[in-house]
Amino acid sequence: MNERIPLEEWKAKKQAEREALGQKQLAAMESFCESGKALSVYLYGRGRLGSRLSSGNAALVLHQIPLARAVYPMRTWNQNGRYVNKGAKGITVLSRKGNGKGYYLTPETVFDVSQTNGNTPCPQRTLQDAPKLQHMAVQSLVELARVPVEIGEPVTGVAEYVPHEKRIVVSREATDLQLLQELPALLVQSCLALDAPDTHAAEARFLSDAVALEVCGRLGIPAPAASDTRMEQCRHILSQKNVREHFDNARDFARTMGDQIEHSLPKLQYHARDTRCQPERG
Repeated sequence: MNERIPLEEWKAKKQAEREALGQKQLAAMESFCESGKALSVYLYGRGRLGSRLSSGNAALVLHQIPLARAVYPMRTWNQNGRYVNKGAKGITVLSRKGNGKGYYLTPETVFDVSQTNGNTPCPQRTLQDAPKLQHMAVQSLVELARVPVEIGEPVTGVAEYVPHEKRIVVSREATDLQLLQELPALLVQSCLALDAPDTHAAEARFLSDAVALEVCGRLGIPAPAASDTRMEQCRHILSQKNVREHFDNARDFARTMGDQIEHSLPKLQYHARDTRCQPERG
């Protein structure tokens, strides 16, 4: 007969597990700050995962499975008609259980769709070869902008934010795909100019470019041009003390934009209960 562990000892054990996993999250996030390319891989990959996972959990997942695109516990896959492959190595993340003030954090094992099998598909939004959906997505971003988005003659690229005029100008020749790659960063720049004008230039550059990468990953379109170089130029602002904060700020912007776009597009068809839009729990 198993002996019952005293309550305080059990609590201490669980606390130690959470702290250890939190340190593992931090180490994984730091590993993606080693180069501009690694940062791009992380941010684009987090978008591919739907911007649902917390920064730390996304780092744990992408560190083990760089091309992961949908992760859930075994029971969720089972409920949705897919089954984890025998021998698949799960990823331990820090999951949030409960609601409101009664929630708690606990380790949980999740699996990527690539580790599952079954007849039920797991669709992913991909706009690269869908011109009509690209146009709808651009219109959604324009509606989300807090400054006017107008046809003009940008000095550089296909679009730019003009601070002294408080507007975004886009080239008449710009394609919808190009705008989807560039507008997210410009929306962030305009928001910072309105709400946090004293933001350090490097921090603003990181946040805007990080959001653009994540939104592109979520929409299944190519990353903006020179993303690796852009990330390399501003990664010096990331440290052990602030990396989670910077990653979380980017995730909040990217998730808002991604959700706005997703709601404007035709719903992906699922053959089972849709869980992909549920908030991340850890």
